[in-house]
Amino acid sequence: MKLLYVESSAILKLFKLEAETSAVSDFLAQVEGPLLTSELSQLEVIGNLQKFGIETNLARSLFRTMLLIPVESHIIQSASDAMLLGVGALDSIHLATARALSEDLEGFVTYDLRLAGAVSSAGIPVISPGKN
Repeated sequence: MKLLYVESSAILKLFKLEAETSAVSDFLAQVEGPLLTSELSQLEVIGNLQKFGIETNLARSLFRTMLLIPVESHIIQSASDAMLLGVGALDSIHLATARALSEDLEGFVTYDLRLAGAVSSAGIPVISPGKN
């Protein structure tokens, strides 16, 4: 079964109204099977929702339905190399996590342009509903 990795910028759009909110919501609702993300996404999404004063209960419920990939030492080591591709520390963790799962990934859902470029360079298809 092919899986989708959903990065925090895409998850955040589900709860913070933006131009792509409907497109990403509709796209993810049609996905069969579990959605994957790094445990890091919980920190990024919940933290940003709190910063914007947006209720977090629905986001917390969503994370309970997702397959959360732990940030383990091999991911951190790979993320250090990923930073050479021009992405920051947190994005490099998303990239390293996706690279570790790349054989099983159908795509990587993100709206972060720099990260999308690095993911594409790693040979993983990038999906940005409402953008591409």
